[in-house]
Amino acid sequence: MNSSERAVESAIATTFANIVLSLPWVICYFVIHGEVNEGDCVDTPYEFGKFAKWAYLASTITVAVLSPCDIYIAKKKAAGEDSAVSPCIQLLKGLNGSLGTAIWIYGCVALSRRDTCQGPSADSYVKLLWATALFPAIFLAIFCCCCCCLIIVAAKKG
Repeated sequence: MNSSERAVESAIATTFANIVLSLPWVICYFVIHGEVNEGDCVDTPYEFGKFAKWAYLASTITVAVLSPCDIYIAKKKAAGEDSAVSPCIQLLKGLNGSLGTAIWIYGCVALSRRDTCQGPSADSYVKLLWATALFPAIFLAIFCCCCCCLIIVAAKKG
């Protein structure tokens, strides 16, 4: 496999992984937040749910739309050429990452005010808020642990 094929394969794998990681959040927020009665959940948690479903959808669409651009840039780099669209794509990817961070922070704030969500329709939604706050933190912790283990293994071999 040549470098161009590997670069394209890497771009496709990254896009696929990003969509697989973000699509469940889109579905959960559209389904679970859609079942919450506005009287059972008010203030910040309810407003976050309205924001989150559209923000996660926008993020997922952004990843899907930027995928062909990533493939184009990967092919150009493999051919030893610079791409004029690369800075713009990197900016959009950075903004998308910032959106993800903003969603997480807003989700943590909404979780801290979960006491405004009472009633049977709000129970599943509060659990979703917990998942929104904990999943990225746990995922990051696991990633850091794996990196530390790899560093240790690499240091022992060297």
